[in-house]
Amino acid sequence: MVNNDYIRGYFDAHGYIYSTKRPSGALRWRIIFQDQDRSQIGRAHTFLTDEGYHPGIYPRKDKGLLFGPRNVQKIIITRQAELKRFIKEIGTERPEMQERFSQFLIDKGVAVV
Repeated sequence: MVNNDYIRGYFDAHGYIYSTKRPSGALRWRIIFQDQDRSQIGRAHTFLTDEGYHPGIYPRKDKGLLFGPRNVQKIIITRQAELKRFIKEIGTERPEMQERFSQFLIDKGVAVV
C-alpha cells in the first residue's frame, strides 16, 4: 500500500531536491523522483496527485554515466508551497537530503528546528 512512509522510502532511493538560480537571483527549488520502473513511478505519481500535489511526469533519456544509457521517468514537484508540505509531511531519512531540505526552508524564511 502506498502511503507517506512508502513515498519517503521511494524518495530516499530515487529522489533528490535541487535549486536553480533565476535571473533575479532568487533560488527556484524542485523535488525530483527518477526511476526506470514505470509502474513504481506511476504509483508514486498517483499517490502524490491523490494527496493534492501537482507533480509533472516526464520521460527522460538518462546519459547513464554510472550504468549506461537508459530511459527513465521523472516526477517533478515545482510548487514551492508543495515542497514545504512534502518536507513537513513526508520528509526523508537521508542526512544529506535533510540538510538540503533545511537549506530550502531557510531560503523560504521558515524556521528550522
